[in-house]
Amino acid sequence: MTRRLKFILSILVLLLTPACLSSTPKDEHFYHLTGPTVPVEQGTGPSLEVLPFRAAAGYDTTRLAYRISSNELRFYAYHKWTAEPAVLVNEMVTNHLRA
Repeated sequence: MTRRLKFILSILVLLLTPACLSSTPKDEHFYHLTGPTVPVEQGTGPSLEVLPFRAAAGYDTTRLAYRISSNELRFYAYHKWTAEPAVLVNEMVTNHLRA
């Protein structure tokens, strides 16, 4: 590299470094479904099995999704579920049935 090119690159690095260091990180937000919390008791009555739920394609991720039209799905950058939605719904249904 020529001296001039090295000088220009070093000036660019010096100019761009403060912009990277001064930016504040975005806060991530996590969401969880809440419901009744009942301690698990050993019963003598009938038992019920809750089969696993499945989320539709595109919604089977921890990223929070939203639709802007009937055929376009987007995701929030800093908003997420604490687990996959199907898992959260399964836990919620199980908790409600126990309650």
